[in-house]
Amino acid sequence: MNDILVSTGTIPLATKDNFSDYYVIESICSQLDIDGVEFVILPEWDQDNRPLTPTSAKWSESIKPSHDELLSYIKNTKLNPKVIHCNRDIGNYLCSNKEDMVTKGLRILDENLLFAKEIHANVAVLHLWDTYSNKIDIEKLFNMVFSVGKKYDFSLAIENIPISDKSLSQKAIWEMLESIMPPNYGFTLDLNWCSLYNNFNELILYHKRILNVHVQGNISASGLRPRVGDLNLMDCLKTILLHGYQGYITLELCNPKEVKDFVEAIKLIKNEVSKCIK
Repeated sequence: MNDILVSTGTIPLATKDNFSDYYVIESICSQLDIDGVEFVILPEWDQDNRPLTPTSAKWSESIKPSHDELLSYIKNTKLNPKVIHCNRDIGNYLCSNKEDMVTKGLRILDENLLFAKEIHANVAVLHLWDTYSNKIDIEKLFNMVFSVGKKYDFSLAIENIPISDKSLSQKAIWEMLESIMPPNYGFTLDLNWCSLYNNFNELILYHKRILNVHVQGNISASGLRPRVGDLNLMDCLKTILLHGYQGYITLELCNPKEVKDFVEAIKLIKNEVSKCIK
């Protein structure tokens, strides 16, 4: 049976809070029929640097919780963080041609993985590269990440985020990574990015290495739809499940207006899962 999770990244928006206001997450999640959360570590919480990736938050006004404050918060809740999403800026730091930026990226990764260990997460989602970089050395990036990750006894799941390097495709990257990753590492399959590139049928070939599926999209009267493209999210979820997938299914809900949006989206996902079990 698949565990159904919700990403904490946009949860505060359901109560009109800033999405970086982590302290409202538990009260909203307590209203949801979920098995746990994918706890997102936000670059907006960085006390020293603005996020490198686009953000709608005002960094100067965002709260900046410390490692210990976040750890204390989670340990005193019932959030059940089975997955963490590492700081989305890590790949940007690692792709920099500045040594101090790369060093910071590795430090953030180490801090994130330590945090994952401390909260007993099973999987850590990682953005391995800078989506805007037009030249990416995947093997070099992975070796840097593994130099840190090998200290921790749990799985990294590299996400199929967008790429700007015209010499690469997501399938080519996954093929390369599959050949060099240890057995406990794998992928996060984000269906919205599959919709962007129309490559779901290519990436599903790696279903045995998929550890986490992101159902990313908007909820409307017509159901769950990706932010970009027109991929049928529920059909894709069905295909994944019929391949025998037993891993995490994580709702990444975009632009929620109220808690009801999460309730309805989770219901759609659970219905699809239950149909495939019968």
